[in-house]
Amino acid sequence: MLLLIISLMAVLFTVAVIRGRHERKRNIEKRMKSSWGTKVPQLFSDDILLHAKDLSDAFQTDNSVAAECGNCCEIDRTTAEDLDLDSLFLRAVRTASSAGAEVLYLWLTHPLLEAEKLKERTGLEDYFAGNGKDRLRVYEVLSNIGFLKNNSFYGAVSCLDRQEKIGYTSYLFLSILTAACLILLFIAPAPAICALIPVLFFDFRIHLRMKDRIGAGLEGLHAVRMLLDAAEKLAGLEISALSKYSDVFLDVRREFSWFRRSFFIVGSGSSVNTGIGDAILEYVKMFFHIDLLCYDRMLAGFAGHRDSIVRLLMLTGGIDAAISAASFMESFTPRCEPEFAGQELSFENLYHPLLDSPVPNSLTAVRGILITGSNASGKSTFLKSIGIAAILAQSLGFAPAVSYKAPFYRIMTSMAVKDNLSAGESYFTAELNSLRRICDASVISGPPVLALTDEVLRGTNTVERIAASASVLEEAARGNIQIFAATHDRELTVLLDGIYRNVHFGETIQDGDVVFDYLLKEGPAEGRNAIRLLRKTGFNENIAKRAEERALRFDRTGEWE
Repeated sequence: MLLLIISLMAVLFTVAVIRGRHERKRNIEKRMKSSWGTKVPQLFSDDILLHAKDLSDAFQTDNSVAAECGNCCEIDRTTAEDLDLDSLFLRAVRTASSAGAEVLYLWLTHPLLEAEKLKERTGLEDYFAGNGKDRLRVYEVLSNIGFLKNNSFYGAVSCLDRQEKIGYTSYLFLSILTAACLILLFIAPAPAICALIPVLFFDFRIHLRMKDRIGAGLEGLHAVRMLLDAAEKLAGLEISALSKYSDVFLDVRREFSWFRRSFFIVGSGSSVNTGIGDAILEYVKMFFHIDLLCYDRMLAGFAGHRDSIVRLLMLTGGIDAAISAASFMESFTPRCEPEFAGQELSFENLYHPLLDSPVPNSLTAVRGILITGSNASGKSTFLKSIGIAAILAQSLGFAPAVSYKAPFYRIMTSMAVKDNLSAGESYFTAELNSLRRICDASVISGPPVLALTDEVLRGTNTVERIAASASVLEEAARGNIQIFAATHDRELTVLLDGIYRNVHFGETIQDGDVVFDYLLKEGPAEGRNAIRLLRKTGFNENIAKRAEERALRFDRTGEWE
């Protein structure tokens, strides 16, 4: 009868496990299908940014990260804020794991400067876009990695570099003492129990205190284990698009064979496993400290193989990021594969990918472009559209346009400059520093700079602003650079004529209202809408009339009365 009950319980447990796996697989498939190729606002909360940036931030300080990135340019903080790359990332991220999100953010903030690496990346994207079954199989494996609660995968792995060894002598003594008390139970039960109770209590307290102290290290070891497991499973899928990575995955697996054996002792219980076997093992560790005895050995072993784990993170996360990028790309119509050739920038029907109803524009830029137009006419949005298109083209391999042709660019902006009063930096000084970094980059050999500037030197008086802006833009145009400069100052269209090509955004008056079409037009802007807006917003007619008379008089005489 007892045997029958045990057998029945085993069957029920097996059925429950199988049903749980099938249910999980259905949920993963449902999640992928519901988000694939759709133009959703964002799938994750903004909290994902807290850790997704860690890998990107490490580019300058971690040689192993930089080596895996390939030849790329780093988007600096000013440019990232001007183009709102965080919002672009939140719209694009559809990854199954934190590792994928971290790599995707790294890609967006470090656009490539070489065709070969980009071709490899887009090859993965195209494969998964056209092979739904393999895409789902890979996505299921990557879902097992998941998201760490309080850290990024890169952050967890990097924590292992800073963990101190805890020693083993005292824990070895405690484990021997506990074992001796248990053996004594069979010889002298009464004294053994009297000795065992305080020893177990001391074991319990010591173990919990040390587990809390090495919690970050255990999380790092657990992250390494999940990456190793995912690599092994991805290699086992035998998918043609991943064949070039399989050898790397298997090599790292062999390199870390010792780690996998030790992790069974050290890492069990730090994962989500809650089976009976895990509970028993956790009690064994608690009273015999076998995990603490192995901990130092694992840290020492990891120290010599860190670069392999970073590479594994980049490859595994890169596969996840490629699937996410393919889904994001599928949500855009029209879109195109960029062509990298020549020295001019040319695009047809290019639009801002984050707007619900964007207005596309076309242009071929051989030299600097000076953009004039009224407030709210579309100048800033046009600049951002160009910058984001260049980043998407060089990082994910597509552009939101009918066609896009350009060289590989180093992308820089100076659009929404902010003062830094705590550092004693005024708004005008901040503007100068922002422009200076672009000018400095333009004289460095390498791919040309794509520079996007909005309202150059607005932080000073009109006469000096126009004089200084003309000089800065004139000098910058001589460098290795393609500049798009938006301005309200129509005087610049005259001063820079022959150096910059003039284009503008205009407006019309319909039923007394100012109406913008957001379409790019040749030549400098001629209209004014500021005085018209005085009337529209309810100012006294005399105020608007006097303003109009003064503006017309200045146009005739060049002087203010």
